[in-house]
Amino acid sequence: MKATKTLRRTALGTTAGLLALAGTMVSAGTAHADAPEDLPRASMSEPGVLYQGQYIETGYTRLILQTDGNLVVYRTPVGAPSYAKWIAPRTWGCGQKAIMQGDGNFVVYGAGDRVCWASNTFKSNKFQHASLVVWGYGGVAVNITDGFESGGSSNWNTLNSSDLY
Repeated sequence: MKATKTLRRTALGTTAGLLALAGTMVSAGTAHADAPEDLPRASMSEPGVLYQGQYIETGYTRLILQTDGNLVVYRTPVGAPSYAKWIAPRTWGCGQKAIMQGDGNFVVYGAGDRVCWASNTFKSNKFQHASLVVWGYGGVAVNITDGFESGGSSNWNTLNSSDLY
């Protein structure tokens, strides 16, 4: 059992490293294994709100709702300038607040509560808990866990990078 857990952590760590090396986040999808616990991360639980100019940051990664309305992931490699790794589509000039909602969906809203962008992630029952997680290697995901304190499962929904511009 312990060997299986160690092997799983090693495989997940290797996968995370390859994603960072490739310089991109994986396409939207769900991983059915726990994420590596030893990677630096910061999170915002439901119901959490980012207003323009606010951010979540860990390691060399920052998710910010900029004052122009864009929701952007920035990476700052050691000794190098920051660069935009991912930008949520259709948020420029629109985004006024980004909310990790109680239903598990992470949404950027504009004036009049107009939806600018959404992660389209949802909890399957009221006992689950959702949080937005920013990883030190540059990934951003919505994590939905079951309602149990220990021994529960997690679904990791990585935000899509195909809209990077």
